This record gives sequence, structure tokens and C-alpha cells, in this order.
Amino acid sequence: MRLLRLFAAKTPFPDSASPKGSTPCRPLDNACDSAMYEPVMRHLLMPAAVWASLFSFAAADPESRTLDVTLLRPDGKPAPGIVIDLIGTDRSNLHNAFDPDNENKPEPASSPWRVKTDAGGKARFQLACVSQYDNDQAPGWGPYHLIAQDGEKSTAVSPRIVHMQPDAVPYYLESYRKEWNANPLVLKDVITPLTLRLKPGIELKGRLLDAKGNPTQGSIQIWQNLGAGTHTGYGADILKKGTVTDAKGNFTIKGIYPNTFIIAPADDHDRYWVKTSVRGKSSDLPLDEITPLPDEKEISITCTFATNAPYLYQGAISDPDGHPISGATVTLAPSMHKREKMNWGDDHHFTPVVSDEKGRYSFRHTTPFIRFIRAEAEGYEAQTEENENDAFLRPGTHSFKLQPEAKAE
Repeated sequence: MRLLRLFAAKTPFPDSASPKGSTPCRPLDNACDSAMYEPVMRHLLMPAAVWASLFSFAAADPESRTLDVTLLRPDGKPAPGIVIDLIGTDRSNLHNAFDPDNENKPEPASSPWRVKTDAGGKARFQLACVSQYDNDQAPGWGPYHLIAQDGEKSTAVSPRIVHMQPDAVPYYLESYRKEWNANPLVLKDVITPLTLRLKPGIELKGRLLDAKGNPTQGSIQIWQNLGAGTHTGYGADILKKGTVTDAKGNFTIKGIYPNTFIIAPADDHDRYWVKTSVRGKSSDLPLDEITPLPDEKEISITCTFATNAPYLYQGAISDPDGHPISGATVTLAPSMHKREKMNWGDDHHFTPVVSDEKGRYSFRHTTPFIRFIRAEAEGYEAQTEENENDAFLRPGTHSFKLQPEAKAE
């Protein structure tokens, strides 16, 4: 039927033009084969013997693809009784058992997205060959990762698994080839084998200090990200861990999967993270992304906090004659990271402040990374300051003289 399916795919009935009483058809939709192909066959003059020879070699489109996983312990022996989670990482198939939004809807003990290894450390996943939008129960088309955890001791994360129609595979290969230090695995119509080995976690030892170098208490969170292909970039945070410091500001987080992870204080609303020391190397910036070195088993970090952010942006808003404009809105676009490290949050963060009676404004930030400053006031044309080549604006004075809006004739 494959040749007939291709013929029909080019000339399906649109929803509004379906024969009366029939079901609207989509290209390559098996449910409509009989209604669409029988009239076509009656008008085709090819001899029946030729059709029969073609049909004998045609293979039916698969309804699903099979992924057979073998999970090994760090010593190479099979890992029985370990839960393996399938994580969808695209807008079309976003599914994350580690997402805190799912806490009220925990993943079932067994589902198409979660399988426990048998006595030989093996588990099988079936991925449907349909759009996830049409089948929200089982995994459908899209990119995935597998994650297995043996408590706090060890973790396995698969390379990106690409389960897509053939014409979409090249895009995903190009997009994901370097993620998680492994080439993507492309599923085929035959059973695809995959062997994963659990890796022992590394240990993060740290300390929180105030601006005077005294220990301070607080809580710390770390997590890792699979790089969700969503418009926000969020939705694929995994392997979250957290702890609180002791009275001397010390903390330890164990069992971190040995790949890049993100660290953040969980209660930084009334203080600012201003300095960091990682492995004894200091920086006057909050370094919230850490990549373990090969075979590294322990990482040390010290985070210094202050009651005021160190980088000051200020200025005055006036009219062309130098008279101050009070109540003007000044919007700053701050980033927490350098350009090469920017994420969706950095690129979509905006902070408005209002000029005082003398037209003055001020804003403090934990990094010297401001993308642009925009000033606007009622009755005046808005004005924006930004550097060419995406360079950040330096801390200091950034003043604006706003021009009156042109009056409508």
C-alpha cells in the first residue's frame, strides 16, 4: 500500500471537502485507507500481477519504535530493580518526572514513561509514531533522554534520543550533537539497543560568607538541565538537590551527576550574591554554573553575599532645556551572565524604576551586564541607549534628554 499512500498523501480530502458521512483524512492516516484508496484503485489500469508484486515488498508503517535498554552498575554488572525515566524535552513532547510542577501528580510506578529494570538490568520502552499532541498518554515524536538513579549513590543520563520522522532527523542531529558529551541516538523502525552505565556522583562542599568574610546561614539548591527546546528554554530541569548550611555557613551536597550543574541560593531575596570562589579561584561575579573536571570527585565553592548589589547605574531624565522630568519610567534590561552564557531568563528580564522629583534614577545589579536602558515619559518620545555588537552597558551615569512628542496636525 505504500505507493498508494504516497499518492493519497498528495491529494487528501481537506476537512471541509470530505465526502458526506466520511471521516476527514490526514496524509498517511491509516483510518481512512479504505475510503480513499478503493476509488483510486478502480481507475488505475496497472495489471493486477504488477500490483501484487509491489505489495509483496511493501512494509507497513510501524505504529511504534522499540528502545531496549541495558543498565549497568559502575562496576559493569547488571543493575536490577532500578527505575528508568523517559524525559521529553521539546515543546511537542515535554514530559518531566523531575519537574516540581508534577509533585501533585507523581509519575506512576509503571507507565510508558517509567520502567523498572528486570533481573538482568534490562528495560523496554515503546515510543509511538504519532504526534504527542494526538497521544498524550504514550511518548510520541520528539527528542528524549533516559535517566536512572540508584538512590544517592549513582546516576545514568542517556545521550539525546531522537525519535522523529526521517525528514526531521537532520535538524535534531545538528541541534543536539554536542549536548551531554555524546552524539544523539536516532531510533529506527527496528529495535534499537542502548547500554547505560551508572556513574558515581560527585560531592560539592561549600561555604556562605557575608561581605565582611563572616559565615552566614542559608539554603542552597543545585540542578541540571537537559536543554528543553521550548520558547523559554525551561521545562527540562532534572536531578534537583538542596541543603541548608550549618551554623558556620558550611554545606555539603552529595551524589551530583558528573556534568554541568547550576547552583543557586534559595533565599537570596534580601541579599545579593556578589563573589564566588571555585576550586580556590576567585571571581567578582556570581558563578552559578559549574562544570566538573574529568574524574573530579569533589568540588569546593565559597559564595559571598552583600546587602547591596555592587554595580551602580544612575542618571537623570530631562527635557531639551535641561529641566528635570519626574515620574519618568526607566527600564533596564539586566543579565546575570555574559553573552555566551545567556539563557532565556537573561534575555527576557526587565526592571523598571521611576525618576524622582529631580529627574534622577538609580539601579544596582549583581553583575555589570545591562543590555539596554530605555527612558520614557508622558508627552515625550521614548529613548533607548544600547551598545553596538551586543556589548553590555558599563556601570556609571546614563542620562537622557527626551524630546517632546510631535503634535498631531
